Amino acid sequence: YDGGGVFLDYANNIILDSCRLTGNSIVNGGGLYTYNTTNLTVSNCLIDSNHAQNIGGGVIIGSDSAATFTNVTISNNTAGGLNGGIGGFVFYGSSLSINNSILWGNSGSLCCGNVGSTNFAFSPGASTGYNVSYSDVGGWSGGTNNIDADPKFVSTSDYHLQATSPANGMGAYPTAGTSGSLKSTHSLLANTLESLQSLALTLQKLQKLVR
Repeated sequence: YDGGGVFLDYANNIILDSCRLTGNSIVNGGGLYTYNTTNLTVSNCLIDSNHAQNIGGGVIIGSDSAATFTNVTISNNTAGGLNGGIGGFVFYGSSLSINNSILWGNSGSLCCGNVGSTNFAFSPGASTGYNVSYSDVGGWSGGTNNIDADPKFVSTSDYHLQATSPANGMGAYPTAGTSGSLKSTHSLLANTLESLQSLALTLQKLQKLVR
């Protein structure tokens, strides 16, 4: 129902680093949903192409949650209801910090008193504080030293930055004009499985030698 990629409920001191949350579909919080979660740190991550039937195509930071996002790209997420993208509704005393990140190309709509854009939105009556700085946020001019400009991704599916990108230093791939890769949760599981299979074969060989 909530959190298509990751759902955190009464969690503490969680770190998501060098990850990719992609291709998930759920009711709320297509990529990530938090509830009563403190000290969540998300860095060097790509959150893309997720869908929420209701709110928060990319991320919802929900009730009594505190989170920090650094060098994160949130793009091409969709929502059928209120908001796509970060889904940054800072509900019920939540706090949120976003730094050196790119929130661009997400789709949805605002309603019900939320402030921001389809890429970043929050409920001012329910927040205790948020800080967005040195980031590229589509359709939003708040925060500190932020820009609202096309980050010039290499393509709609490749989120590296072109050499002429105005968002150099931001997002999951912060250096414009270079290439690299982030491992998705699926590829991390595949690598783990491959390592376990290799270990099993090694143990079988050792057992034969002992016999």
